[in-house]
Amino acid sequence: MEQASIFEGYEEYGKHDEDKPKKSFFAEQKPAAQSFVPPIDDQVNDQVRSMSRRLRILEERYANQRKTLQVLEHTMLTENKKLQNLLHTVQEDLDDMKKQLYEMKQKFDIIGGELAAAAKREDVIILEKYINLWEPVNFVTRNEVEKLINAIIEKRKNDASKK
Repeated sequence: MEQASIFEGYEEYGKHDEDKPKKSFFAEQKPAAQSFVPPIDDQVNDQVRSMSRRLRILEERYANQRKTLQVLEHTMLTENKKLQNLLHTVQEDLDDMKKQLYEMKQKFDIIGGELAAAAKREDVIILEKYINLWEPVNFVTRNEVEKLINAIIEKRKNDASKK
């Protein structure tokens, strides 16, 4: 980035357009009085150049700092947007998990109600004792009883007819 020098056109400082005398054909021209520009000391000139260089360096540093700040702001805004999206996603996941937890709690309540209505261990043990006492394996079915009765009746008929 080029900077305009402070002293650009300094040579022209103090020189103004002077009214030029009209030339007369018969009159002799006198040289115009020149304005006096005091000579600038070399030491002052070096100091001005040094200050000019320092000023340019400071302006470049300022420009670099501004660019760095703009990059940082852009990065910060980008990261902020990413974090907002991530936070929104996490919030949605949390809401889903809360909903699932509520549904699971409802199911556990239903299961708990069914278990409360189910037979207790002691009740099952008492039923087992009654079943072992009655021995339902030795019970006969209706069809078996009818067959036995019919067999006995046939046997008696056969016995009665043989006598």
